[in-house]
Amino acid sequence: MNFQEVRPVMQIPEGLKYLQQYPDGKVWLAALPQLLSELVRDWQLELRAPFENANVSYVAPAIRGTERVVLKVQWPHEECAYEAEALRTWDGHGAVRLWAQDEIRHALLLEECRPGTALAAALSVDPIAVVIDLLPRLWKPAGPPFKSLGTEAKEWWATLHSDWEASGKRCERSLPDAIKERHTTIDNDTLLPMDLPIVARKKVPPAARA
Repeated sequence: MNFQEVRPVMQIPEGLKYLQQYPDGKVWLAALPQLLSELVRDWQLELRAPFENANVSYVAPAIRGTERVVLKVQWPHEECAYEAEALRTWDGHGAVRLWAQDEIRHALLLEECRPGTALAAALSVDPIAVVIDLLPRLWKPAGPPFKSLGTEAKEWWATLHSDWEASGKRCERSLPDAIKERHTTIDNDTLLPMDLPIVARKKVPPAARA
């Protein structure tokens, strides 16, 4: 295959279409076909249809040679800034491995999760037990460039009450008030995941898949 001639069929997943309402999101979506074409060429990929449930990145399975991988092109935003560094720190322990990174294009080439069943859909597994088993494997010593949880919590607190108001006050006022009282005491040097999408991995025994 001549990878320089590959032009992936561009499909915007439903989960990404909301980005069109933001100026930077609209620009990123418009540039996405060219980004995909360049990444397919440079990483020699055969790209498949994207996953529909991704909501801040374009994520699609791909083939590289005989290897099944996943291409993730991030919509550039603060929360994805150090994802690659976190995956390198975890190095496949409780998370997929990072095979390659393109910092300029905000792209990651990832290990494929197999069978890839979402934890919520795995009826024979206790999800709470899986999370209890998984989290200690993700707690790794870490410093810069990662923010401390205390610093992150202070930033959350800055808009917490306005976000609470905007959400329609979906919880008791006492909850954001309690967070205000506690956020100044939070600090550590342990790497923590901000989001926890959990799928079953082939390498982990069925009783503790994550």
